[in-house]
Amino acid sequence: MKNNMLYGLSYLGSKNKIAEEIISLFPAADNFYDLFAGGCAITHALMLKNKDLFNKEFKKYIINDINNVPELFLKAIRGKYRNEKRWISRKMFFDNLKQENPDPYIKWIWSFGNNGCGYLFSKDLEPIKKAFHYIVMFDDWNYFKDLYNYDFLSKILKDYGIDNHKLFLDLYKEQYNRGLGRKEHLRVIKWIQKNYLNKRYSFSELEQLERLEQLERLQRLQQLERLQQLQQLEQLERLRQLEQLQQPERLRQLEQLQQNYLNVEILPNSVIYCDIPYKIKGVKDYLKEEFNHKEFWKWAENQEQAVYVSEYNYTGDCPEKWKVVYEKEKISLRTLNKGKRNINIEKVFWNKKNPN
Repeated sequence: MKNNMLYGLSYLGSKNKIAEEIISLFPAADNFYDLFAGGCAITHALMLKNKDLFNKEFKKYIINDINNVPELFLKAIRGKYRNEKRWISRKMFFDNLKQENPDPYIKWIWSFGNNGCGYLFSKDLEPIKKAFHYIVMFDDWNYFKDLYNYDFLSKILKDYGIDNHKLFLDLYKEQYNRGLGRKEHLRVIKWIQKNYLNKRYSFSELEQLERLEQLERLQRLQQLERLQQLQQLEQLERLRQLEQLQQPERLRQLEQLQQNYLNVEILPNSVIYCDIPYKIKGVKDYLKEEFNHKEFWKWAENQEQAVYVSEYNYTGDCPEKWKVVYEKEKISLRTLNKGKRNINIEKVFWNKKNPN
């Protein structure tokens, strides 16, 4: 059965899609350590599901990462983003990065691919995304008016089979105002995908179009959602969903750290999960400093508590100390083999130990 639940925040290497499969591997214990927490998908899934797994809960969840994404996770749980509506411009984004303690919401939600360093939209796309953001969030159409004379919008819509961008804008406004609520945006885009050709041409004109040309136009129109996705609003909805964990008992159970995993004190009767940066041949490490895999495996092998590690391959010196307890094929989005995506095997390694 396909999992439609979204766990944690969007993040490079997120385990959202397989979170429920991974947490089913863990034994019961008092403490859970998510040492490379990233978007906190595993912790989120565990907090929601572990009663079903063990008929008991961990007393404490420790989420740690060298960046501040877990801080964003905790703020979302506490309801920080319940009324968040801001448009974050390119300038605001890069000004925030210069701060000693950057706002994690701006840094991660408004960055391309949630990478924390590049702005979410290109310079050409920014006016388009801004216009629709103001419509959806504030019912403000002032920036929308500017799109009628925006040549880039006309050019890019042609790539999606729309040869009259002013008609597109007229149809959008007409249809949007027929409905209510923030979800109108994508509904309207889907409506235009289905009805644009009929609105653009008369019946006789449609008959004159070659059948092949009609099919090509339809195929391009069906891809229009990719252009019109408002990623920042999708991420904001995800943040708001985390408020389901906003209970005093839950918040007392959570502890956030922002330090090197080597410095984290591990309590007895614990389960440790490590979603480390994967060692991928030919792909530069995405961290500022290259991750020391040898050092990590040596540290993990010295732990007395149960350790579970997500990786493609074991690269330490003592393979006999580990058992693969999970495997799943994964199409890599980062590596190419003669123009084709590589298929890697996602694995979880266990150090064959259980909590006390």
